[in-house]
Amino acid sequence: MSGQGHDRDDDAEDGLAPVVGLPRSRDDAEDLLARLGDALPGPPRWLRFTVAVLAVAQSVVALPWLVGADPLGLLEGSTAAHLTRDGALGLVVSVGGCLVAWRPRWSLPCFAFASAAIVAQAVAGVFDEPGVGLASSELLHVPSLVLTCLIGLVGVRLRPLGPVRRAGR
Repeated sequence: MSGQGHDRDDDAEDGLAPVVGLPRSRDDAEDLLARLGDALPGPPRWLRFTVAVLAVAQSVVALPWLVGADPLGLLEGSTAAHLTRDGALGLVVSVGGCLVAWRPRWSLPCFAFASAAIVAQAVAGVFDEPGVGLASSELLHVPSLVLTCLIGLVGVRLRPLGPVRRAGR
């Protein structure tokens, strides 16, 4: 079949490797992604660690609420439906936090879902039956709000792009 059309090896030469000067021994996409990962600054380690700790703490609190239990006694007097709703929405925020601590590139979608959960929690709190939850017990949702803000902060570039430039010669 020589002389007719292109061979698969000929098509490989038309890829990105010759353009950016990469060796042909490895996959072009892997090298490009590695270079991109090195060039783009990630979130600071302390921020990822903080998000991870808050996400795990949120999970510890939200999981019992999911089944209508309150072993820590944080929301005494709340109905099982209230606890279950708060547990489900708190779990959305905590899973988003765990995902962002592990893979920061997911911060924007996780921030959107966590924000939606916070808004749903606030709207549901407005329409709750009177006397279901005390206003002071609703302050327990502040850590979810803080975690949601930190999830969004992970997506913000805190360092400049590109190489560090030094002033003067």
